[in-house]
Amino acid sequence: MRIAVNTRLLINDIHGGIEWFSYECLKRICKGHPEHEFIFLFDRPYDKKFIFSSNIEPLVVKPATIHPLFWYIWLEYKLPPVLRKKGADLFLSPDGMMPLRTNIPCIPVIHDINFYHRSSDLPHLKSLYYRKYFKQYAMRARRVVTVSEYSKQDMVRSWGIKSGKIDVVYNGVADEFSCSEGAKDTRDTKPYFLFVGNLSPRKNTAGLILAYERYRKELKGAADLVIAGDRLFMNRRNRQNIYELRL
Repeated sequence: MRIAVNTRLLINDIHGGIEWFSYECLKRICKGHPEHEFIFLFDRPYDKKFIFSSNIEPLVVKPATIHPLFWYIWLEYKLPPVLRKKGADLFLSPDGMMPLRTNIPCIPVIHDINFYHRSSDLPHLKSLYYRKYFKQYAMRARRVVTVSEYSKQDMVRSWGIKSGKIDVVYNGVADEFSCSEGAKDTRDTKPYFLFVGNLSPRKNTAGLILAYERYRKELKGAADLVIAGDRLFMNRRNRQNIYELRL
């Protein structure tokens, strides 16, 4: 089988969950299935480290998808002729985006539909694009993959997607998160709570910080709170909580 893959998120500066999902899953899928051919569709020059195995054919299809307008051009006008020319039997998209102007079976991975419920958390044009097209992707797809039973039921309730069309494939854990017995903590021996994720309003980091402050004051808790994540969505409320509480 010739499987075309949307690999526009295989970039050197990986910082988001979907980028890591793409990297870890594609690396294992391609190495684990030498009987299939994979066509990696990049939107810009790529690093050779992302060509995980000999059954991968890399291809750069411009323009670079740096704006929702270019997402549309890339998906609807640039990819369909490439898929036909390469004789792709299937299109796999780890970021959920797929061309609607193709008859080739498509499988998007739609991680969640928070953008449907909390549209204001995203930049305006990105939010508009997600809300306009992702339901169409789910409706047109041959199958839909998501990463939790909650997200599956959310698509069923919110979009009317048939339950039997959606496959739940839970996220895995990379080797970097394994800790051998007796491994030394990189901080100290003091206990701590750990939050991993960017400081997005929908992740309720503001509520987490306030809850931690109550834990310290009311329960006289001694554990630290460690937040490991990108400041991508560092908003006024988070900053205010951190500085006013002197954390």
